[in-house]
Amino acid sequence: MFEIRTDHNITTGRTGPVVTVSDVRQIHGFPAPSDDDAPTGSGLTVAVMDSGVDESHEVFDGIPVEHHNFTEAADEPYDEVGHGTGVAGLIAQLSPGIEKIVDLRIFGESGSGNGRPIFDAYEWARSHADELATINLSWGAQTRSADIDREHAKLMNAGVQDVVAAGNTGNTSGSPATADDAYGIGAMNEEKEMTRFSSYNPGAVENPDVVGLGKDVKLPRASGTSMGTVLDENYVKASGTSFSAPIATAAMNLYIEAEDEGSQRPFERTAIDIPGTPRDVYGYFRYDRAVTTEATTGEVEAFDLPFTDHEGVALPKGWLESPTRAVLERDEEGETVVRFE
Repeated sequence: MFEIRTDHNITTGRTGPVVTVSDVRQIHGFPAPSDDDAPTGSGLTVAVMDSGVDESHEVFDGIPVEHHNFTEAADEPYDEVGHGTGVAGLIAQLSPGIEKIVDLRIFGESGSGNGRPIFDAYEWARSHADELATINLSWGAQTRSADIDREHAKLMNAGVQDVVAAGNTGNTSGSPATADDAYGIGAMNEEKEMTRFSSYNPGAVENPDVVGLGKDVKLPRASGTSMGTVLDENYVKASGTSFSAPIATAAMNLYIEAEDEGSQRPFERTAIDIPGTPRDVYGYFRYDRAVTTEATTGEVEAFDLPFTDHEGVALPKGWLESPTRAVLERDEEGETVVRFE
């Protein structure tokens, strides 16, 4: 059984403040909306494999939504749960320059289902891989599925940058977050502490890769739905790795515009560690650190290699062909950096 993260104890988010898009921008290092020179995901097409997208919400103004319904539910209403609208709405608000959202609807009103719609949606995405920059998957199983992991790997090999919710079990999770090299996103709260529900698969699976805000997040509300805690006619708040993932998808959209390619590695190696727990793996991501590290030719930070006592260094593009040497040193804050000169 595959499902979106609609467990009542997770998604309602009845305690704590509301995390707004402004809070997300600040904590995850997104550029300010007033920065006219900053990337916005311009020209990119983003797929959202979920419960549908209610494009009538104001956050989608100016962003076309293309619908593909792989379920047996009627085509309209487009989202009977509200989950996919919340996910896509975060992406739209944080990367407002994207050209189009492709709604790959795999769940009806129950928010769960079997593999057939999922396989069909994967096949569609793979056959249109040249049109898609990123794909967000805020759903999954509690155990591994070799078939789903294989389909996911085939999509990534076709050139689509994936972003996957790590899971809400508080323990180990399942597909597609367990696929080889899947970019899994865990959840932290506004205090930058791991949430109790964020899944963690230690060892070779390495899920999550990084973490993002996933507690009490303000989300666009699909018409006629009441997922989470209703704030007003147009918005709800909810919690789950489902809502950490679209923040990471939006950051990836900006990164692709800035660097002309997608990669999770810059986000992993520049992530900020959450002390006292291994469950964040690399740490929480910041867009500004990822893109700045890629842009610099002077210094790059070393990073902790998960599950070891060693540090690693990611060399900048073109270093092997350049007449430079690497100098390992400590900066003013005691952090290990590698300076190239």
